[in-house]
Amino acid sequence: MTCTHELRPGTTVCLYCRHEAHLAREAGRRRTLARIALGTAAVAVLIGGGVTVAKFAGGSAPGSAANGASADVVPPVESAGMLSEEDDGPPGIRLLEAAPVPHLARSTYAPRI
Repeated sequence: MTCTHELRPGTTVCLYCRHEAHLAREAGRRRTLARIALGTAAVAVLIGGGVTVAKFAGGSAPGSAANGASADVVPPVESAGMLSEEDDGPPGIRLLEAAPVPHLARSTYAPRI
């Protein structure tokens, strides 16, 4: 590269050319960072859109009212694999009663599209 500037006394490298090279490097870095930021934002938008579509437009969740089982119904104790009230268990062993299962109220939220 030929320098179109004149060298000042005592300098071996043109300071104008060094400054122009420095500005060109900074502009290249800014372009690269802008591309990375735009790519990251595009990936974030795609992931957010995919999560939203999967959440609202996807099939019904297991245990929801759509597949016949209500979320508010608690299974009886015998169907959960526990002993019935008539069964005392093995002789010499006292069985403890199970703690009551808390009733969890679930909201029935339906998305509006």
